Amino acid sequence: MKLLNLDGIVEAKRTVTISGSDYVLNQRSVGQMISAIQAVKSLEESESLSEMDQMGVMFESMLDAAKGILPECPEEVLRALSMNKLNALIEFANEVDQDPAAAEGDENSEMGKN
Repeated sequence: MKLLNLDGIVEAKRTVTISGSDYVLNQRSVGQMISAIQAVKSLEESESLSEMDQMGVMFESMLDAAKGILPECPEEVLRALSMNKLNALIEFANEVDQDPAAAEGDENSEMGKN
């Protein structure tokens, strides 16, 4: 019998530094990804909202995503981010973690280059 133990899969711990404070990045769950996609879809289908209202809804959904990614980061800190930094945070969170064994091999090969 084969057994897949998902609890045994180790996810890399990643941190984000904002204004000198470090926050541990939570991996986005499938549910969070679905919610984000549904928010974008409903925004695209919402013809009754003005362009400014649509932008407001889009920014709020991005902030909601950031709060899920960094739950220990105060909301006012997230709201103070520039759009470039907010986009960078979300992109960083969406990156697929490399297999820890492969990452270790990459680090060792980098060490050999010195």
